[in-house]
Amino acid sequence: MLFKAFVSFALACTGSGAAITLPLKRGGSSASSFSSTVAKRNALLGFTTPIKVTDDGAWRVEINIGEPAYPVEFQIDSGSALTLTGVEHGYRHTVTTKNTSITFDEGFGDQSDVKGFLVQDRLSLSSSVTVDGYLGAAFQNDFFAAAEPGTAGVLALGNRAMFDQTLNNKSNAIPTFTEALQEAKLIEEKIVTLNLREPASIHFGTADLSESKGPIAYMPRKNIGPTSYWACDVYMPSLGVTEKRSQNATCLIDSGTELTFLARAPLLIYFEKITEIGGVYNASTDFFQFPKGVVPPAIDITIGKTLLSLPGKAQILPDRLKAANGLDPNLDYSIILPAQEGAESSLVGATLLSHYTIVFDSEKDRIGFSLRA
Repeated sequence: MLFKAFVSFALACTGSGAAITLPLKRGGSSASSFSSTVAKRNALLGFTTPIKVTDDGAWRVEINIGEPAYPVEFQIDSGSALTLTGVEHGYRHTVTTKNTSITFDEGFGDQSDVKGFLVQDRLSLSSSVTVDGYLGAAFQNDFFAAAEPGTAGVLALGNRAMFDQTLNNKSNAIPTFTEALQEAKLIEEKIVTLNLREPASIHFGTADLSESKGPIAYMPRKNIGPTSYWACDVYMPSLGVTEKRSQNATCLIDSGTELTFLARAPLLIYFEKITEIGGVYNASTDFFQFPKGVVPPAIDITIGKTLLSLPGKAQILPDRLKAANGLDPNLDYSIILPAQEGAESSLVGATLLSHYTIVFDSEKDRIGFSLRA
């Protein structure tokens, strides 16, 4: 999992990009009109790119960079704002790379700040989806590379305010990754849909509910303290978090972190439910563990007025993540862990999010949830 700056997150709980237009194939007036129609139709529909789910708990999408193009696997991260690569060996320049003088410093946890400068380069998600976008050319970071082996880049889904915060408001008119797609007329709206359970995919441009069942429920995006995140209120009545008792309702929705971290009040109720099934909290691993085959009770997750329960089986850590976290294969573990001491908000990570279709809607500043089919 990415070492998102959860210490900083806990403390926060108590802190010219020109429009790019892809050329259309020119012909007679009728051909030009047809091309414009196709471009508009495709922008209205958006596009979908497959996600690779790795054994070590990462959700990645391949993007080709530059000319001649070379592939990079980017970790999909809704908790970050700046798309970047280069942490393993430094940024690889090509003939299409254009340097800028804008520096960045993005925190991913203790001792793992990633630094570098912005570049503009050609980014291709497929033969028909290519855009000149901005990304961070990171300096080599041995700590990050060791902690996140195989994570050559981060595809950030953060909104505009997060982007400006990351660059200390030095971004001016430089577009985020999603804004670049919109400016290139590849999508009409700044909306991203994530489906993290296999067959996993990321869809740009619309709220894509083709892999979901039942209704979609939205909540307004919220800041955590003074800091902008993709966060919203998530009610969990079975854990004592309701619309009326909402002190611990705010959750950071973070696809870049594999596990879920509950604030203290709902966590204590969850702990009681785990002990009722014969489970214990193991302080040495920081995980709740219980006998193999035992299933925790369902958690009532409510988005607005819509109940989207999380079944007990969905709370069990997948076997592929036991080895990655150094855990006993003869026991079962919960995907839910304690949040940083003192945190009043929670963090919902990718393993839990994989049971839902998640919509990050920058047009209406909201987050949507629907059960996966």
